Amino acid sequence: MRFAGCSAVILVSLFTLAASLADSVNSRTDSQFVTVDVRVSDKSGNPVTDLSRESFQLFVGGKPEKILSFQSVSGQGGPEASPGLEPGKIVLILFDVHAMDASHIAVAQRAATNFVNRHMGPDDRLGVAVYGRSLDIVQPFTGNRQKVLEAIARPLSSFGSSALERGFSGAEGIQLARNVLRSFRALSTDLGRLDARKSVMVFTQDFATPTGEDFSRLVEAARSSRVSFYTLITTGSIAQRRETPRRPRPSEARPAIRSVSSTGIAAMSFGAFSQQRGGPPAQTPTGPTGSGISDPSIRESVTGLDAVTANRDVLQNLAKETYGEVVREANDLNRALDDFDRQLSNYYLLGFLLDGGRCRQSQKIEVKLNAKDVRLNYPRQYLPDATADDSTGPKTPKAVSSTLESAALPGAANLLRFRSIVSYAADEVARVLLFADPGQVADAPATVLLAVALDESNRVSARYEAAWSSEPGAGDRLRMPAHAWLLLRPGTYRVRLAVADDQGLRSIGEEKLVVASLPPGKLGASSLVVTERVAALPESVRALSPPLVGKDHPLTFKGYEVVPSLTNEVDRQKPLALFLSLYNVKDVTAAPQLRSEARLLNESGETFLLAPVQHLETSQTVGTGTVLLGFTVSVSRMKPGPYRLVLETRDPAAGQTVSCETPVVLR
Repeated sequence: MRFAGCSAVILVSLFTLAASLADSVNSRTDSQFVTVDVRVSDKSGNPVTDLSRESFQLFVGGKPEKILSFQSVSGQGGPEASPGLEPGKIVLILFDVHAMDASHIAVAQRAATNFVNRHMGPDDRLGVAVYGRSLDIVQPFTGNRQKVLEAIARPLSSFGSSALERGFSGAEGIQLARNVLRSFRALSTDLGRLDARKSVMVFTQDFATPTGEDFSRLVEAARSSRVSFYTLITTGSIAQRRETPRRPRPSEARPAIRSVSSTGIAAMSFGAFSQQRGGPPAQTPTGPTGSGISDPSIRESVTGLDAVTANRDVLQNLAKETYGEVVREANDLNRALDDFDRQLSNYYLLGFLLDGGRCRQSQKIEVKLNAKDVRLNYPRQYLPDATADDSTGPKTPKAVSSTLESAALPGAANLLRFRSIVSYAADEVARVLLFADPGQVADAPATVLLAVALDESNRVSARYEAAWSSEPGAGDRLRMPAHAWLLLRPGTYRVRLAVADDQGLRSIGEEKLVVASLPPGKLGASSLVVTERVAALPESVRALSPPLVGKDHPLTFKGYEVVPSLTNEVDRQKPLALFLSLYNVKDVTAAPQLRSEARLLNESGETFLLAPVQHLETSQTVGTGTVLLGFTVSVSRMKPGPYRLVLETRDPAAGQTVSCETPVVLR
């Protein structure tokens, strides 16, 4: 779900979650379910909220694309909003104090406080960051309004406007500006791991920097990570007020500046963002001021570059390039923030499937609307996932790929045990998770996990590859069974999962899979999961709803990872733990009224009713129409043996019932 999109926030400790599985894993798939955020406004700038799916036309790469999912998000958010009705906002409030003086910092803090009090709703997740000499995450994402307000109110130091002018005209200031761009790029890339709409709201007086690669790479990272920057200028642009750059006198040297190296960026990506100690960029001399420039000739040439080809309003241009907005009025920040919230809280989500490897190629996006006198704001380009690096991606031997995609399995292959779990990204797009036996994949020095789905004509419908290295301690990160995932349209498939290393294929497994489509407007369900165990997520991640966690942890419920059983063999003296997702629930606010009834059928066809479950405390709303259920049923009175477990769940608000089943073995 990666494309040029709308803004973001970062958590220092968020990526401890991803680290448990993804630190040493590089994965790649040839299909991607993409959602496009489309904001529609009238001539006066007011949101247009009464459009239907039929109002839109979508073109990808110049060709019409079927809109597989459609959602209208409409609401102002704020403290009075009802929880669970709409996706919440994810907003990082960022104070760029390296480009602000003290008086304007106070203005920004008051405006940010007002935004939180007026517009932070129960489903929103906000964070606070400060950029001075480095990027510090003062408050990770949280749904706690008081914590956000306390982070905003923290005393902030300023560089001051006079130092700002001196810095822009000197080599040290140029290096400082480049460091800002590199830090923001690392921030954007990290935010790409959150599978949601994101916004970075930057309070600044803006700054200048030489035009070139650093800015372009930042824009590309933000677009591909679905991050939009909203820039609020607390005074007139410094670059507009300054006619010509002035070279610094020796007494005006900048304080020492921590620059961001590639090593520093990697550290920021997984939990050390606010405390990174990276040195200056590689192959850049370090001067006595910490600017990274000591050679006078280099200093002169860089200063000359600033005078000739400077990007004078960097953060304003960044907002325009990432489909955000800009406000320049110091006395109008509160009204501007009200307008921003209307944009963040009112939009349309158009979903489509990119398959056949198209998800690894840039694609032009065009949205047309059957309405007049309206303005559309949406990402104009799909960009491949910024967190993927094909240069270090899986290198699968051709012989292994050929074997995996052949019509028949090799007879001598070792059997790889795995279980398929079907959930849904849209009515006609299933997300199939393949959970493998970790004991069969974690003991190789270099391991590649491969998956394919063959349709009834033996054609490959979807592929997945993941590679990791079992470096010292890396095996400890694989706390869940190794897994792959495939996006599939409704149909019948042979799904294969295999493990390979440098020597070739090590083991392979296959199972037949029937993917049904969700009936539009009717209650639907995912696969029924028998849970082997649950593991607590890090504290900072528990505040995030499950869709934000991303594909590395696909099964989460109320702050816990759900680890499925591979064999569905359970101790009958312990409660049977179950998990599933419900779709098209008519009224998610009434989720506690959902009721499930379970029964076991033995090999003789006898039926045994289990105690019904009212989901008062065992449901979790995760989006419009989607509810997760995690609960237990007692089977202690049953005899040991194999059974078929059938679960029927009723939605009383819609008067509908959905049924799902799975085999179990009671010991």
